[in-house]
Amino acid sequence: MSQIEKMEVLSGLLEKMHALLVGHEVNYAEVLSPILLRIKKGDIFGVDELLQYYGGMGSLNDIWICTENEHNISKEQEQSVNKEFDSLKNSAWETAREIQAVK
Repeated sequence: MSQIEKMEVLSGLLEKMHALLVGHEVNYAEVLSPILLRIKKGDIFGVDELLQYYGGMGSLNDIWICTENEHNISKEQEQSVNKEFDSLKNSAWETAREIQAVK
């Protein structure tokens, strides 16, 4: 797969992550918005910026969509929505690392 194709895949994953966050009123969507725009434009440095949000306190890895965090979600949805978000998040990380390895 070419770098351009990988960037398109990453863009699609981030769009889905962003939609989940917006749909459940998670403020972290605001962080992803500018990164998503950079990656959609083919800006390779957007990949570096994205990967910075995978470590440390307040990272993408800390997001848990739930009623206790005052997100727009029911208790019954929490498990499946977080499983989907984790899958998207992990796929985005793997794709971003593949892109970064080639630059």
